[in-house]
Amino acid sequence: MTIYDVKLESVKKIGEADAVVGIDATAGGTGPLVVTKTQDPNKTHPLRQKDIVEKVTSLQGHKFTSYVFQAIAWKHDLKSKAQYCWQASEGVLTKYSNDTVTFLKSLSAADVNAALTDYRAYVRMKSKNRKP
Repeated sequence: MTIYDVKLESVKKIGEADAVVGIDATAGGTGPLVVTKTQDPNKTHPLRQKDIVEKVTSLQGHKFTSYVFQAIAWKHDLKSKAQYCWQASEGVLTKYSNDTVTFLKSLSAADVNAALTDYRAYVRMKSKNRKP
């Protein structure tokens, strides 16, 4: 367990702010308006798939390979979660954050086995559908 103290401070230059929060008075807005700051994905998501495989090496009794990573990423839909994955708009480059490594290490053996079993079935079904 980790304890965090969060402190919000007003800054004069909006470029130095981590988050921008205000009140939306238009159209009867009742709640706060939060604008998140876009950050450089090279800083927030520095890892490629091979980097993650090198960092994890073993996971709940399984040798951690690209296949195991792909199974877990598919099962937990990591590519659609901005916290874990960033994809270039062209679709060529996919990078992951360090939170991905933390997430992978937090999985139980049952989670890993379920991901592998379900992914194996998914790949088999997908290959059967392609055959004429």
